[in-house]
Amino acid sequence: MVTFETRTENILRELKKHKGVIRERVKELTCMYDLLRLGLGSHSMEQFLKQAVQVIPEAWQHPLKTGASIDYRGSIYTSPGFQQSKWMQKRDIRTHGHIVGSVCIYYSEQIQQPYKSPFLQEEQDLIDAVASILSLVAERMEHTIKIKRSEKRYRQFIKNFQGIYLQADFSYRPQFLYGNLEGITEYSRHEFFTKKMKWTDIVHPEDVEKLMGDVNQLKAQPRDHIAHDYRIVSKTGKTLWVKEILECLMGAGGRPQKIIGTIFDISKEIEAEERIEHLNSVLLAIRNINQLIVSEKNLHRLLQGSCSLLMDARGYKTAWILLFEPGLKPKMGCCEGIGAEFDDFLAQVSKGRIPYCIKEVSAKKSMVSIEHDEVRCKECVLDIEKDYKQVFVPLRRDAAFYGVLSISYIKDLKMESHELDLLKEVAGDISFALYNLKLEQEREQMMHKLQSSYKETKAVLAGTIRTLSSVMETKDPYTHTHQIQVSRLAKKIALALELDPQEVEGIETAALVHDIGKISIPSDILSKPGKLSDIEFQMIMTHPKISYNMLQKIHFKQPVAEYVLQHHERLDGSGYPAQLKGPHILMGAKILAVADVVEAISAHRPYRPAKGIHAAIDEIDQNKGKRYEPHVVEACLDILQKKI
Repeated sequence: MVTFETRTENILRELKKHKGVIRERVKELTCMYDLLRLGLGSHSMEQFLKQAVQVIPEAWQHPLKTGASIDYRGSIYTSPGFQQSKWMQKRDIRTHGHIVGSVCIYYSEQIQQPYKSPFLQEEQDLIDAVASILSLVAERMEHTIKIKRSEKRYRQFIKNFQGIYLQADFSYRPQFLYGNLEGITEYSRHEFFTKKMKWTDIVHPEDVEKLMGDVNQLKAQPRDHIAHDYRIVSKTGKTLWVKEILECLMGAGGRPQKIIGTIFDISKEIEAEERIEHLNSVLLAIRNINQLIVSEKNLHRLLQGSCSLLMDARGYKTAWILLFEPGLKPKMGCCEGIGAEFDDFLAQVSKGRIPYCIKEVSAKKSMVSIEHDEVRCKECVLDIEKDYKQVFVPLRRDAAFYGVLSISYIKDLKMESHELDLLKEVAGDISFALYNLKLEQEREQMMHKLQSSYKETKAVLAGTIRTLSSVMETKDPYTHTHQIQVSRLAKKIALALELDPQEVEGIETAALVHDIGKISIPSDILSKPGKLSDIEFQMIMTHPKISYNMLQKIHFKQPVAEYVLQHHERLDGSGYPAQLKGPHILMGAKILAVADVVEAISAHRPYRPAKGIHAAIDEIDQNKGKRYEPHVVEACLDILQKKI
């Protein structure tokens, strides 16, 4: 039986168990309340965030070890003693659906937890709530700032009001007019009321129907307002653009009584917008021309493409480019927006009948703007621009005159200085492209000449090498044949090792003349059938140096003379003439050494019969890594095995 005391003890235990949880929830609620209170009482977002960042850590389970940081539109606010650590929570601050900052909570590294993160699940919800309150306060304050700015603008507007305030019946007959009526329409209030004029009397005829449709719509739905742009015609006949904000004034019983219109002259704004659109279209055309210049190497396509791209600019009617040879002799012409007349124009210029516009721009060496002239343009076959203005820009780079770029445009379009600068820029870009194309042509011609010269020089050098190689044939036919065989094998080894083609060519050349120095050794020693004496062998050992001296004065792309000098050197330093060791021997010489040994052993010698290919294989295989380069030997063995 459970007694009253037992139930009481159970309740107390439960209360004690949840006491800590309740205390944490109270801290969190207090934090939320403080943040809302600060948000309502602060005069600026900066003041609020400086206070908020101090309040926030108090809501977490370890306030003394908790740091808070708020990033709002690039400004950072941190709690006292703030320091970052690996334990971090972060949430975005948003206003009107856009991220404007973030709030971060850090626990110091001293907190030891047996699990992955020290943050409680409740604290995940807590930072969401904090971020929501910060977002709410930020959005409220930004809205308040916008309202204050709007109020300021409204007061300024009233002070400097330059529009027209109109009250009228639903037929648009004015009952009250205020503002800059005469300054905009050139009509006085007296004229409006004495002549019983309606506002629609000065509205452009093409816009009256749409305007009255808006009035009827407003009458049917009087609680809405309508903003519309339309044209009016001033007393002196000028067409102006106006913006009107139209509202309905309600009378007794909630019935529509009259209309109220606030009217502003927006002609300059419309003109500026059209001007900006035009300039943007010109800039886009220039950008596209620059891209064309980078990619197009064909002169005709470059010029035709430039004309076509210029025609994409609003307000331009025609575009043409005419290139000249020295003496104003036409070279090439391209156009857009002109038909067969341009061909007639080119024919006229080709006959020496240079029109006034081209004479002007070529003589002045600067941009020329010309309107149609009945006298000066009368005999020009391109007389199609009477209702348009034209601008002519020289295509120049330094002292070189390439030709003329011409643009025609509607007379209502004012060609101001910045647009003229843009046209100068595009002319400069085209001139630069023409200059580069000319350089490219000259470079190609020069390269062609160089290649021809190189081929001739290479042919002469090859002939020289063949001559040097064949010189040995008259003195020692064996050496001549040996050089040819070594050259063939050395080339195969170099190709097998995938060396650079020029290096392969150098090795092949070196092999053809590697024993040319033997020409200075007496024939009886070279063809002696018996064993050579020490003195005779010493003479034989001089042939690499003699070969080097003969070849070093010839300009080779590869170190041919050095290959020849080192072809009797060995990895272990047992070779001659300088007893070089592995790292100091050129790769070309290492290949020559293996090919030379293989051909010498396998072929007939004056003093002994041929030992055969197997003896040659044994020699290089047994001394691989000792006297001969291992991977050169491997390549040579592969070649020889296929041959066998």
